[in-house]
Amino acid sequence: MITQVATSFPVFAQFMNSQGLPTLFDNLDFKGAEQLKVSAEKWQQQMQQAQSQNANTPPPEMQKLQFEGQKLQAEQARNQQDYEIRKEENAIKLLNVQNDRTKILAELNLASKEELIEKERMHTETINKAADIALERTDLNRTHDRADMELSHRLMNNIKEEA
Repeated sequence: MITQVATSFPVFAQFMNSQGLPTLFDNLDFKGAEQLKVSAEKWQQQMQQAQSQNANTPPPEMQKLQFEGQKLQAEQARNQQDYEIRKEENAIKLLNVQNDRTKILAELNLASKEELIEKERMHTETINKAADIALERTDLNRTHDRADMELSHRLMNNIKEEA
């Protein structure tokens, strides 16, 4: 009768194979029934362990999806590292550009100051040359005036002597 019900209802057959075996073996009476009952209990425990392991092990499709997800996470981590490296490299480049800019501005400032100093030096030289020329002219005028005076004195002395 159990066989007929199990055939008619596959769910019942599954239940009997998983949960009903101890009850079924308790109601069997033949030589070696106890040994078969112990073996069935061991087999049932093994099946339950296998089922629990299989329950913890996802199906192959899910495993593939998990693997793909792990690959994507690893790739994302690499991309993040690459981004951080590029970010640091760009920060260094920016610092170098800023340093170059500061250096150029300092050089321009120095060149401007040197140009001002050169202009001031040339202006001072011009003033000094003008002063030297004025001194030379004054000395020349004095020499010329002295010579005129000496000539005037000689002429006056000559006129006095002739008279």
